[in-house]
Amino acid sequence: MKILKIILISLFCCNIYHRQVYANDLNDKLLNSKGYNSAEWHNLLHYRNGKSVINSDSIFFLSPKGYKNPKSEYIATLEAMRRKKTHEDNHAICRYPARFNYILKSLDLSKKDFPNVKCPSYDEYLTKVPFTNVAVIFAAENNISPSSMMGHTFLKITGDNSTGHKEHAFSYF
Repeated sequence: MKILKIILISLFCCNIYHRQVYANDLNDKLLNSKGYNSAEWHNLLHYRNGKSVINSDSIFFLSPKGYKNPKSEYIATLEAMRRKKTHEDNHAICRYPARFNYILKSLDLSKKDFPNVKCPSYDEYLTKVPFTNVAVIFAAENNISPSSMMGHTFLKITGDNSTGHKEHAFSYF
């Protein structure tokens, strides 16, 4: 019985040690990566000419320097995504799904490396706006209607969900 206790305690301690080593390795991998230098990361932050076109006072940025420092925003994003205690839809994984997917893919990580967060608003959006196909549509110019002299460009999103086939258009005018 005493040997069994020693074996169980040893296994428990080894498990804790291996988890800690893995966590340290993951932290090093995250913080030492150069993902903040990529064009994809700069596009996610809407950078043009060395800074973001989004207002520096916007809640879009997690770092106070994020609007002009991609590394600062990258580190702040990683730290926010690793936090466990926040309200569901307010967690960084829910607020920034594109950043989260970028980090997963660029660092070859799994969702298991991050807290299991529920994002009810994002999940509802994905249910209502299924993305199976995305197309860029350019409606031709029409000389009869002055409002369309420049043509119209929009994204057409189509997909199927439990209620049937859905089509949505996103445009800027």
